[in-house]
Amino acid sequence: MALGWVCLATAAAAGAACSGSESNNGGGGGACPPPSQKYPLTAAYADHACLHVLHGPWEKFPADADPASTKTELRNTHYAYTVELPSTADGAHAGAVYFEPRSTEGFAFFRTSDTPFTLQTRDGAQICPVASYEVKASCSELRRVDFFDLTRKSEYPLRLGPTSESSVMVIVEAAP
Repeated sequence: MALGWVCLATAAAAGAACSGSESNNGGGGGACPPPSQKYPLTAAYADHACLHVLHGPWEKFPADADPASTKTELRNTHYAYTVELPSTADGAHAGAVYFEPRSTEGFAFFRTSDTPFTLQTRDGAQICPVASYEVKASCSELRRVDFFDLTRKSEYPLRLGPTSESSVMVIVEAAP
């Protein structure tokens, strides 16, 4: 309940584009505590990410099955990446790509679906989000955003799935 009030207060003060139903989707389904909502989600920030969904630049990458050895990198911020997820044995789709920040700061990972999403270190330790929102922007394509504080030159695998969807779009932005 407290997170909902934080988001509502932020929304009132900054015109935020968030819902009162922040979940721990980015944290891996309960392994992380509720995020502190360190970064606000303003309407302008969400609309900026939306512009990338609609106008690019775009890139398409196949995800790897193993997050520990993935070689597929989401290399730049301000890109809309379509990540193609391989099929799993049970007919679902899941995969991994990685992100290596060029600076130590917060980053936002916007997604166009509610596909399960976790961020981890190369040795498999889960990274917990410092803010997480359901996106309510003028762009109906965006569904979720999770913010993480990341360290320069460290590789962070992103696990996506399992899901019935064969691909998901991810937009990486520096935190506001």
